[in-house]
Amino acid sequence: MASRTIASPGIQINEVDLSIIARPTAETNVFMTGFTPQGPTDEIINVGSTSEFEDIFGQPENSAERYFYHSAKQSLEGSANLLVTRMPYGSGAGAGFANSYSALVYPLSSNTAKYATSTEFVVLEPYSVLLTNAEYQDVVDGSINWNEGYSTGNITDASGLSKAGIVVLDYAKTTINNIFEGYYVGFADNSNNNPATNFDALSGVKSVNSITNNKYQSFTYVPPARMSFTLTSTYSAYGSGSISEAIEALPTGFDFGNPSYTDSLTLGIFKLRPSIYNQDTVTLDYITSEGYTGSLNKNRTQNDPNGGSPKTFFLESMVNLRSPSFKVITNPYISSSGDWTAPDGNPQKTVTVSDGAKNLYSAGIYATDTDKSAKDVGNVPAKLQRILRILENADDVRVDVIPEAGLGTVWVGAKARQVAYSTQPQIFDDTFNVDYSVLKSTDGSIVGGVRDDYLSIVNQFVSFAQNVRKDHLFIADALRYIYVNGDNTKTTKRENYIFSTDIYWPLKNLFAGVETSYATVFGNWLKLNDTASDSQVWVPSSGFVAAKCAEVDRTAYPWTAIGGFNRGSLNGVSDIGVTTTQKQRDLLYKININPIAFFPNDGFVLYGQKTLYRKPSAFDRINVRRLFLYLEKNTQSVLKYFLFEPNTFSTRTRLVGALTPVFEKARINDGVYDYQIVCDERNNTPDVIDANELRVSLYIQPVRTAEYILADFIATRTGVNFNELIG
Repeated sequence: MASRTIASPGIQINEVDLSIIARPTAETNVFMTGFTPQGPTDEIINVGSTSEFEDIFGQPENSAERYFYHSAKQSLEGSANLLVTRMPYGSGAGAGFANSYSALVYPLSSNTAKYATSTEFVVLEPYSVLLTNAEYQDVVDGSINWNEGYSTGNITDASGLSKAGIVVLDYAKTTINNIFEGYYVGFADNSNNNPATNFDALSGVKSVNSITNNKYQSFTYVPPARMSFTLTSTYSAYGSGSISEAIEALPTGFDFGNPSYTDSLTLGIFKLRPSIYNQDTVTLDYITSEGYTGSLNKNRTQNDPNGGSPKTFFLESMVNLRSPSFKVITNPYISSSGDWTAPDGNPQKTVTVSDGAKNLYSAGIYATDTDKSAKDVGNVPAKLQRILRILENADDVRVDVIPEAGLGTVWVGAKARQVAYSTQPQIFDDTFNVDYSVLKSTDGSIVGGVRDDYLSIVNQFVSFAQNVRKDHLFIADALRYIYVNGDNTKTTKRENYIFSTDIYWPLKNLFAGVETSYATVFGNWLKLNDTASDSQVWVPSSGFVAAKCAEVDRTAYPWTAIGGFNRGSLNGVSDIGVTTTQKQRDLLYKININPIAFFPNDGFVLYGQKTLYRKPSAFDRINVRRLFLYLEKNTQSVLKYFLFEPNTFSTRTRLVGALTPVFEKARINDGVYDYQIVCDERNNTPDVIDANELRVSLYIQPVRTAEYILADFIATRTGVNFNELIG
C-alpha cells in the first residue's frame, strides 16, 4: 500500500499496477496550441466551431498554421470541446514577450517617519523600472537594503527599488506595444467594496510609451476613446461591465468591505487587447487575467472556507504561490514590523490607495509592434513551457486530450533551416529538406540532433501529462520528415527506399527514450485538401486521433477503443505518408507505434491503440489508460465531499455507496470485468485513523480489447460428431 505524500488536507490518488503477468461521456475537452495568423495570445479560449476558430484566429497562411488549423478543425468536427491557446510569433519568447524583466515600483507613504511605527499606509503612483537578470534575481532573493520609511524622489533605475513599499515583478517578461496591448496592474482597497458606493476603484489607464537609458519607462494616459469598456460606473448600474466593477468583484467568499480588512488590498491583473472578433480595430477590450486579495501583514491568516487549518492571507504569499506571470515583493519594514493587530482582533494599521494611484498601470516593457509577416516561430520550447504553465494554473479547466498538432516538426524544421541559412530568423517551411539520417542508426545507441530538438517539445507534453496534471492523454506526432520531406516528396517514392531503414528505425530511435502510459503516437502523416490554399497538403495525425476520442466518448464510452473499422475510420484523407503491409505493421506495433493503414475497400483507418508504455501491462493500451483517467476524475469528484467527515463506519459505508455507481457503470458497459472497493477496518487501521487519513483501495480488472482474432478452420472426417469433438 502506497504511503501518504500530501501534508495538508486533500485527496491523494494512488494508482497501483497489478496487471503485469459522474462525468458525462458526451463531452471531451481537447486542449491545443500552435501558430495562427491572428488572435490573442496567453489566453485559453473555448472555441465552439470551425467558423468561430476562423473568426478569432484566421485561416492558415503557411505550413505551421495549417498543422494547427486542421488539427483544430478535426477536433471540432469530432464534437470535441476545443480549448485553444495561440502561440505568438517573434524571436525568443515571441511577440508580446521581452528578453528582460520589468517591475512596477509602488512607494508607500506613512503617517510616521518609520514604517514600523506607522498606523496608516497610502499606496502612491508606481514607477516602471527595467531589470537585468542579475537585478531581478537580487529582488527575488531578498538582496535589497530596504528603506525603513517613505523616501521622496523619482525612481529611475533598479537601485531605487529600496524606496518601494510594494514591488510587482513581471517575471513572464511581457511587453506593451504601440497600440497599448498587454497586461495591466491595479490596486483597490476595501473602501471600494461598500455596496452603497459607486464603482470607482480605477479611474484611468496608464501605459508606458518610451524607455529612458534602458533603465526606466514613462507613462501616458490611454485615451478613453480607445477602450470598449467604461472605467467607472454607479452602484445602481450593477452589471455595467466597468473595469472598476471587475476589480471590486475579485474578493469572493468573504465580505471584503468589512472593517476587518482595512489592512488589505486587491491586486487585479487585466489584459487589454483588440476584440477577438474584430481584430482590425485599435479599440481595446479587457479580460480579467488574475486577481488576488490579501493583507500587507505577513502574519495574517484567513480561515479556509473548505475547513481545516487557517491559510496565509499575506498578499505577497498568495500571489507568489499562484500566479504564473507575476511576483509581489513587500518591504519587510512594512510587512514584518510593528503590531498589525488591535486587542479586539481587527487591524490597527490601514492601507489605502491614493486618488493619484487609482489607475491601471502597464506591467511590461514597451516594444513597438513586431513585424508578423516574417512568421519567425522563435524559441518554440520556451513558448510551450509558458503555455503549459498557464494551463497548469487553470484549476477550473478540465482537459482530456492534448494533441501535439505537429509542433515537434515545426521546431525541428525551423532550427534546421536557421542553421542552414545561419543569419536567418527561425522560419518554418515544410518544403525545406531536413536531414534526419541520424535517426536511421541501427546499433541501438542513443542518437541526438533532430531527435533532441524534437524531444524538447514532446518531453514537455509528456511530463505535463504524467507528472503535472495526470488527467489527460497526450497524442504525439512523429516527425514529418520520416514520411514526407523536401518538396512534399514521400519517402516511399525515393530510390533505394527500405521500410526498416527509412521508417522503422527512425521511429524506434525517435521514441526510444519516451516511456509513459499517458502518451500515444500514431505513426503516419495525412494528406488532405486545404481550402485556404486550394491545394493538397500534409498534416499531422494527432488532431484526427483527438477527434476519434471525442467521437467515441459521445457515441460510446471513454474506455472504448478508438481503432478499427467501426470507430477508427478517417474521413477527408486522400493519402498517407506510408502504406504498410501486415508484417510492417507488426514491426511498428512491437515498438508501440500505432499504424494508420489503408484498405482498398475500407479506406484509411487507425489500426492500433497502444500507449508508449512498453512494460507488459494493461496500461500499454489506450482504452485502459482512458478508463483509469475517467474513473480517477469521477472518484476525486465524489471523494471531495467526504473531506472532514468523521472517520467512522457509517462514513466509510456511505463513501463506498457513493463510488459504486461510477464503477458499476463501467462494469455493465464493458469497461471493467470486475472491481472491488475496500474502505473499512482492513485499510483504515487505528494508526491510519489517528493520522487523520481515510483510505480507499480500488481493485479493478480492466476490459481488454480483441486486437488479435485467430480463426481456426478445422477439417474433419465425414460423420464426426461435432459435440464430441469440441467437448
